[in-house]
Amino acid sequence: MARINYCQSQYNTLSSNYTALNNSFENLWSALNSLGQGNIENVTLEPGYYGYVDVVVPSGFTGTIHITMFSTSPLYLYVFNLNEFIDWVRSAGSPSSYIYYQNGNYIDYTLSEGPGLYFIVVYNPSNGDVTYSLTVTTTYTGG
Repeated sequence: MARINYCQSQYNTLSSNYTALNNSFENLWSALNSLGQGNIENVTLEPGYYGYVDVVVPSGFTGTIHITMFSTSPLYLYVFNLNEFIDWVRSAGSPSSYIYYQNGNYIDYTLSEGPGLYFIVVYNPSNGDVTYSLTVTTTYTGG
């Protein structure tokens, strides 16, 4: 009888540990997914200004980044890594390198990137205000 009680106790402990570990994994996965999501809706961008969404791809993962942008007039959309973003800000809007560039008032693009910090930047090169919406959704593989 003592052996059965011991086994039952061990089972209960393992079951409790499994539940706690599973909850921790779900919380971690939820946090990871939030690192690659961004939604900007109907924001007015003044001439020469920019808006951005940042995406984190953790070590050991690949991020598939889907970008959708709508605007009332053409905007520039760039994807930069951290160093490119810093260079772009320092150069006052004239990038020397970037991962992706497109201009227009509708952009729908998907790219796949390894670990790092990325910036999806919408820049208004015009002389007037432009209203835009930007959605960034990242899915992760690996780990």
